[in-house]
Amino acid sequence: MAIKASKRICAQAGLLLGAAVLTTATTGTATARGVQMVSINIPVQPLAASLTQIGRATSAEIIFTASDVRSRQGQALRGSYSTEQALSLVLQGTGLIARRTPQGAYLVQAGATEQAEPVGNAPAEPVTEKGVSEIIVTARKRDERAVDVPVAISALSGADLERYATNSLTAISERIPQLVIGESTNQTGGSINLRGIGAGLANPSTEQAVTLNIDGIPISYGNAVRLGQFDLQRVEVLKGPQALFYGKNSPGGIISLISADPGSTFDARLRTGYEFAANQRFAEGIVSGPLSRSAARARCTKSPMPWNISFRTGPPSSAAPTSWSMAG
Repeated sequence: MAIKASKRICAQAGLLLGAAVLTTATTGTATARGVQMVSINIPVQPLAASLTQIGRATSAEIIFTASDVRSRQGQALRGSYSTEQALSLVLQGTGLIARRTPQGAYLVQAGATEQAEPVGNAPAEPVTEKGVSEIIVTARKRDERAVDVPVAISALSGADLERYATNSLTAISERIPQLVIGESTNQTGGSINLRGIGAGLANPSTEQAVTLNIDGIPISYGNAVRLGQFDLQRVEVLKGPQALFYGKNSPGGIISLISADPGSTFDARLRTGYEFAANQRFAEGIVSGPLSRSAARARCTKSPMPWNISFRTGPPSSAAPTSWSMAG
């Protein structure tokens, strides 16, 4: 009996030991499959540095672009966190979110992606579409939206011209695809090529294959390349033959420059500058405002060339105001 009891006790002990071993193995597997917590101590600092430190501490791959995190501060972290928790906390107040990709990396960006999964409880930000400002053009001699014109056209608004400091045809060509404008080495002349079509000669007396149209007046000679641009409402570049609407032989296309119209409120601007390469000073000024029932706009520009003064008058919303110019 003693022997049987001893064997029974040993058997029970063996079962308990096996259960303990099984419990330990099961606990270890759960820990391996669970979320790994890492001690992280990060102060308030630039967000790029915080994301880099989190990636090193958690051995996770964190992807972000310099433009997204520039001028942003990351929140301080002190304690034990998982990768998801650390990213969610450090990105609070930055307008950015972290998402886990199917490959296991963490993508930090502003907005949602279709193939990414939200990290932890981080709220997904709605995708917002940035609207493109609508440009009204007169390519077919009437006001239309640029997207409705059945012509290959590129347009720059007055705001775009000011933003990029566009003050010459050469600068305009840098913003228009397939448009190449070159100046000759002498004081006059130049060439205009659109979609590979051009006169090929930088001769001031040679008509170009691409006609320059300034407020409805065609200029097809090469010396127009050196004309300075100032106070424009918009620029339209029509690609391909345009003889139907402009009545001028222009197999390459039309560059249409539209001057700004006078408004119903007073407006005055003055801009001066210095061109270091050419050692030239210049000044530009605009005065616009209502005169009784009509409105007038005067613009003046000063460069090493003589003063050029032009006036434009008409109702504030006139579609075809009368214009004239003087130089002296």
